[in-house]
Amino acid sequence: MCSTLADETSRRSNGTTTITPNWQIYLNAVWIGTRRLRVLAALAAAILTSPLSTAGTAKDGCSKSVYVYSAPWCGTCRRLLSYLDLNRIHYTLLDADTPRVKAEMRARFGTTAVPQMLIGLNKVSGLDTPKIRRYCR
Repeated sequence: MCSTLADETSRRSNGTTTITPNWQIYLNAVWIGTRRLRVLAALAAAILTSPLSTAGTAKDGCSKSVYVYSAPWCGTCRRLLSYLDLNRIHYTLLDADTPRVKAEMRARFGTTAVPQMLIGLNKVSGLDTPKIRRYCR
């Protein structure tokens, strides 16, 4: 009978056979997984606290009203929302997959491409951080 709880048998190059108990294999996998999680957590913390991610932005967010036309499947949209959150810019999120919002986007921008933003009366297409900084002064 084959079992996932069986010990692992491996043959060394000198011809001897080594049997590694299942509990040791499990502990090694947990240690490697935990180490990877620690590395990923440290990397995420470094990125979020990086001075490059907030350089030149308004500390208090944006004094104008901000509307973001976005879609849940859009990777650039997710990065844009993350950028706005990191820079404490408050926004109203509009789902570009709904028919009403699509019609509004066609009328306002001439396209349904996402992401699109309105900062006050200014239009911003895509993840254009210099424009966002300039319009949020």
